[in-house]
Amino acid sequence: MVGIGFFLAALIGWFWIAFWRSRGTPTGRWLLRATTLSGFLGFIAIECGWMVTEFGRQPWVIQGVMLTDNGSSPALGVLGGFYGFSLLYVLLAATLIWLLKRISTGVPPELRDEVERHTEEEVAHVS
Repeated sequence: MVGIGFFLAALIGWFWIAFWRSRGTPTGRWLLRATTLSGFLGFIAIECGWMVTEFGRQPWVIQGVMLTDNGSSPALGVLGGFYGFSLLYVLLAATLIWLLKRISTGVPPELRDEVERHTEEEVAHVS
């Protein structure tokens, strides 16, 4: 988790140096590959952090002093919180998929005429 964090911090520095050198969006192949990989690394870092936290909470269970079942919380409302957060994540995932599909379909109909007009002006300007 810490290694991934340092890699992502170095990637930010690498990006901004490349941005400054190229005076615009960098197009280096290795930088783009590293940026693509970094999206997955963020999720992996979160999961690794969660695992370290959970394993660190139960050293007595790991050492055989106590059963895992005895180490769980008897608090009321845990199940409701679990279902609530699960529902929230399902709704967020559905919203993300809907937004990505909407973005990937191209120009919205209400802006199509304006984009076509700008495209025609650019073609006329180049010719």
